[in-house]
Amino acid sequence: MATKGLRRVPLAGLPAGMEKIVDALNDSAGVTVDTAVPATANAEFSLRHELGRKAREVQLVSQDQAGTLYRSSVFRWTRNLVYLRYSAPGGRIVVRVR
Repeated sequence: MATKGLRRVPLAGLPAGMEKIVDALNDSAGVTVDTAVPATANAEFSLRHELGRKAREVQLVSQDQAGTLYRSSVFRWTRNLVYLRYSAPGGRIVVRVR
């Protein structure tokens, strides 16, 4: 399940151009997703996120066993999906998508 990094609050009456700055700050926080990894090490899996645009990067925030997170099939990333691989079998990871 994805959660927003910052809660988006509509702001009224901002000076011209300020909304773009607020949107940029919200986008820089990204979304955090807690997910299970495949039972087979290094198997590609998709991760659904609610970023609303194509992701620029992923960051491993936490893991319940030692392993390395790899980007995979970057050309297939969409507004809602990224493709990843994890070097250890099974377990859970938390990933930040930006």
